[in-house]
Amino acid sequence: MFKIIVLVSGSGTNMLQLIKNDIKIDCIIADRECKAKNIADEYNIDFILLKRDKEISKNLLKIFEEKKPDLIVLAGFLSILDGEILEKYKNKIINIHPSLLPKYGGKGMYGLKVHQAVFENGDKESGCTVHYVTSDVDAGEIIGQDKVDISMAKSPEEIQKIVLEREWKLLPRVVKELIENNECDINEKRAEQLLRKYGFDFKNIDKNEIIELINKEINDFQEGSSEYIRLLCGYLYCLGDSSDIPLIEKAKYDINFDVGCMIDGEWIDSLENNGVEDEKKHIRTREEIIKAFVSYCKTYFNL
Repeated sequence: MFKIIVLVSGSGTNMLQLIKNDIKIDCIIADRECKAKNIADEYNIDFILLKRDKEISKNLLKIFEEKKPDLIVLAGFLSILDGEILEKYKNKIINIHPSLLPKYGGKGMYGLKVHQAVFENGDKESGCTVHYVTSDVDAGEIIGQDKVDISMAKSPEEIQKIVLEREWKLLPRVVKELIENNECDINEKRAEQLLRKYGFDFKNIDKNEIIELINKEINDFQEGSSEYIRLLCGYLYCLGDSSDIPLIEKAKYDINFDVGCMIDGEWIDSLENNGVEDEKKHIRTREEIIKAFVSYCKTYFNL
């Protein structure tokens, strides 16, 4: 399960957009009394209030080591993180900033102060940025950025409102992408582990174990696992017979479109007919199809 902790200092409107976009938050941590506590209570999310002092980064690190988050989201969090926490959770802490970084970033540039500077400079365009958090304030690698037209805005407050509404779209989109990328990485590692365990010595692969693993994936599907399921079904094709067709069909047609596209239909046809006729009327034997499967795996996983 992908665990997310959100750090807040205010009303928590960006955090609320994560919740409304079906992004599960495991814990909310605030550095001051704030309205975000009401959201935590409403959605029954664990809430922790910390003292806003020089020890906040150390105290957060203790919490992170206990809860082991996969991602930490700073959503209107005004305390500056420093020290060991940034090294231990490198590329796992992200922040949303209400400007088009690198413009209008750095210490002291937060909230309405950002929009005041944009307004005073007469900019016609502003926006928001999601970036990784580093020791240099607002200078980490940019993950996502959206622009908005502010040419009609008559005050910093109007700019703030326009930009905030775009933040509500950008932050959930970026977090979902990070979750999906993480799931894909995890499942590719699962596939690599499976290949290291079994290789292509099909005589020594336990077919019943492969069947059990396929059923487990069907019953407890994880997004991003299509390559792993393809590998399992490929193994079953290489080991199986016509009695295994229903399970391969179930994996192909009953999970989702992405998985269905990954599982070769010719595996099913081949098990039924002991070969497949191609466009040139050539009969691709089962041995040829197995050879193609092995070649694909070796190429895809750099074996």
